Amino acid sequence: MIGGHGSYPAMITAHLLDLSRADLASTRLIGPLHTVDLPGPHDRFNGRGSPNPGTRVDFPQRATRHFVEHIYPSAEGASPSEHARRVAETLAALSWPERSRYRELHGNWKRKGSG
Repeated sequence: MIGGHGSYPAMITAHLLDLSRADLASTRLIGPLHTVDLPGPHDRFNGRGSPNPGTRVDFPQRATRHFVEHIYPSAEGASPSEHARRVAETLAALSWPERSRYRELHGNWKRKGSG
């Protein structure tokens, strides 16, 4: 399990491609690895009623902790899509985070370096 955000996935891509198929199949990237407009299921940690509240900076650690404690123990050999389904199912009752005030004031924005 690898928790990271921002440009971290791009930084480790070459290393991941060196893994065997078996190792790669068992690797899970956890954190905000989505686009601004397509939130991932762990984003619900940033909404009201989060079972593990925190900041955006510690989000990857919180999401990884949730995965390790609540998803992986009962689905150790599951596929990535099954793990994703279980994460979404586990967090379905939580509310999505509110839109940021920045986006309300300035409209849709692009991440630094996204063009």
